[in-house]
Amino acid sequence: MRLKSKKYVAYKGDVHDLTVESTHSYNIEGLAVHNSSAGSLVAYLTGTTSVDPIEYDLIFERFHNNQKKSFPDIDTDFSNPGSVKEYIKEKYGADRVASISNWSTLSPRVVIKDVARSLRLGGDKSSAFKIANAITDIMPDASTLDQAMRESNQLSVYMDEYPELYEYASKLQNLTRNWSMHAAGVVIGEKALYETIPLRIDKDGHVISQWEKNRCEENGLIKMDILGLKTLTVIDNAFRLIEVSTGEKLTVNDIDMTDKASYDMIGRGNTIGLFQLESSLTPFCIKLKPKSIEDISAINAIGRPSCKPNERRRYAKRRLGKEDTTYDHPNLKRALEKTYGVLVYEEQAMIVAQDCAGWNLNQADALRKISKLKGKDPKLVLRTEANFIKDCMKHSGMSYELACKIWKSYIEVLGGYAFNKSHSISYSIISFYTAWLKCHYPSEFMCALINSEDPNSDKAQEYIDECRKIGVEIIPPGVNHSGGGYNILEDGNISTGLSAVKGVGEKAIISMIENQPYKSYPDFLSRNNSRTVGKTVIQSLAKAGALDCFGRPRKDMHDNYQKYRSKAKNAIKKAIEAKIFAANPTMKKIPKDRKEELFEAFSIPSGSDEFAQIISELEFTASDEEWDRKEILLFERAVLGRSISGNLHEVFKDFFSGGSLVTPLSAISNLDKGARVRVEAIIKTKIKEFKIKNGKNVGKKFAKYLVEDINGDTCGLTLWAEDYARYRLMLRDGIPIKAICRVNNYLDQKDLALSTLERVYGREV
Repeated sequence: MRLKSKKYVAYKGDVHDLTVESTHSYNIEGLAVHNSSAGSLVAYLTGTTSVDPIEYDLIFERFHNNQKKSFPDIDTDFSNPGSVKEYIKEKYGADRVASISNWSTLSPRVVIKDVARSLRLGGDKSSAFKIANAITDIMPDASTLDQAMRESNQLSVYMDEYPELYEYASKLQNLTRNWSMHAAGVVIGEKALYETIPLRIDKDGHVISQWEKNRCEENGLIKMDILGLKTLTVIDNAFRLIEVSTGEKLTVNDIDMTDKASYDMIGRGNTIGLFQLESSLTPFCIKLKPKSIEDISAINAIGRPSCKPNERRRYAKRRLGKEDTTYDHPNLKRALEKTYGVLVYEEQAMIVAQDCAGWNLNQADALRKISKLKGKDPKLVLRTEANFIKDCMKHSGMSYELACKIWKSYIEVLGGYAFNKSHSISYSIISFYTAWLKCHYPSEFMCALINSEDPNSDKAQEYIDECRKIGVEIIPPGVNHSGGGYNILEDGNISTGLSAVKGVGEKAIISMIENQPYKSYPDFLSRNNSRTVGKTVIQSLAKAGALDCFGRPRKDMHDNYQKYRSKAKNAIKKAIEAKIFAANPTMKKIPKDRKEELFEAFSIPSGSDEFAQIISELEFTASDEEWDRKEILLFERAVLGRSISGNLHEVFKDFFSGGSLVTPLSAISNLDKGARVRVEAIIKTKIKEFKIKNGKNVGKKFAKYLVEDINGDTCGLTLWAEDYARYRLMLRDGIPIKAICRVNNYLDQKDLALSTLERVYGREV
């Protein structure tokens, strides 16, 4: 009834059927609603959301209230958004559905670069580029060029030096630069959209509105976000794998949200692959050991980079009982009690305004925009602050000083780090789904997780390493047992998919799977067309060990595949010719003009017993020559990203000294920031190269590597500008190093920074 006064354009059609189970065409577990809509009890009761707002103290007014002018917004994630968009078109009619345009505007920074390049400042484009970069590097964040100049004297000097640049840039700023298609937004019309709004068709054939979101809504077309969330696909695929491997047909409704084993696993820091809890949040999980969805939600909220470090530390100390929870005023207790007196969520600030200033929740929700209004309407912010302080003094009997403190501590900082609790709870539930699956069905979950990534990506390698740590074995690929992706074997281990082998394409994989199983290497070669399964594919499979099932040396299969293939091909050809002559006793030679016809008529199907008999009778003498151990491991690493038949460290055992003076990488997370350690490891990959944007090394580059020690543990290693310039050509994938490093700590995530590079395998440092 709170929205009774709102006037909305009525849609003729059950738009809610995208998320309500009774009319939803897709798996209901394959979607998740996030953002503030979880605060709506109506949405929960109709099945649009699965989060009970009463259970988690979520506030409806954060979702919608009488002071909001825009339409209520329900952001929905789907495991397969493309299918949902097709369903919408099918249900309502393709002419009534369109994607929405996004407009990019010429911000002050962008317009400076564009105009400088057009004017060719300095005489040519290269000089103009350097001048524009010099200007934009010192520009403060501002909505207009004039505002930026008021905040920066140096910028004003530049504009005086280049008056033409200022003249054109000040006129062009904030104009539309280009448009694109909104990644998720669609509109659904009551009738054909071309009758009511301008449309366009992009180069890919998508029908898109020429209006952006706001103008569409002003004309009665509500934007619907059909978002994709990869984690939902992982969960869906994990359930499918569970059904195949165990026969159990599970859904998220079968997950016990109080499962102690899952929470204990999170508390141990076993969070790799868990939605939103891996990487930088792992130390918080270890430290805070969550026991509920509320606890996970708080970790998700305070773990963000925008959360102030002192607030994060205060929450942790109070949660662990190392500091007493105190309140500046009793009226703050209801809002802050669950988070130990620390403001974590936007909804808490709304309750602070309600309990301390006596504001209703409609008024309180407007406080979220304070930080945005500072630049646009500073007078309004000052009036709001004065009213809040006055109302706190009147409603709660506070002193002026205390009311000011509450404003600064809980309201003014709101835009800086407070989080939307409705959104946080919604996503934390998904976090727990992934934790439960990893805890109770590790093989199926990790298999689904690996398949969600590019098989040759660093992320896939990270998940494969995690399998080893949790006792799930990754079986090497094999042309007789592997599918395209990773799959679960009968013993619960995971078989590497053929798609993980670099150089093996989709068509080759389809051909190889269709012809499984193979009785011998020649059988494999002869039953797969050389145009599809050619040289690159075969040699990559040999390097990966995917042909080991044939019992021949890898080098032999790699080098001599053509000899075997030709011999098998000739044997089949002779057998067909023999059949032709047997059926035509008077024929002495096969006529050229009938050759194709006769070979087709007397062909021997590759999967037939006759074909197998011919191949089995051939004698193939295999070469005994094999690659040495180092070559085998390096070839595996080259095509799979990892050495699967051993540890690459065994090749370099004479290089590594080991002993108590060398720190294992698994111990880094327990060391203090700044601690000096000696490490011996192999460069696994260069994660990323960065460009320094300020300070004395501005313009120079540094890089972060991933290194792996003899135990198979990995850690990040940063090379700052001077060291990176000196050593970057030496540090290639697969190269062992010895180094003195210091421990870094960023957002409680420990890694290493190079201090001294002592030795590089085969190179002088």
